[in-house]
Amino acid sequence: MLPALWILIAAIAAVGSPAGMRAWGMWKAYFVAPVVLFWIIRSLRDQLNVIRHIITPFALGAFVIAAIAIAQRWWPVGVPYPWVVPGRFRATSVFGYPNAVGLYLAPLIPLFLG
Repeated sequence: MLPALWILIAAIAAVGSPAGMRAWGMWKAYFVAPVVLFWIIRSLRDQLNVIRHIITPFALGAFVIAAIAIAQRWWPVGVPYPWVVPGRFRATSVFGYPNAVGLYLAPLIPLFLG
């Protein structure tokens, strides 16, 4: 019930958004996809394969992204121009901007802790 209400509230916000079609893309990415993933994990939680099929690939992906970002702190290779300037350096890992690292890793932390 709560996940459906969450999607409905987000859809109402997207309808009234001045962003137009971009609001629907964000609605899908930030509201629908996490709820669908929640339902998948919840339906598989009784099976022992949930860790092997869902959690492990997420953990491996998070490890690779974090390891590349940490390595870029010491050796700034592959960092796009605006973020490699001395005094304003920020690690980007495989992404084009540094905030993407946090946007990728932050939702996975509660999943790993759970």
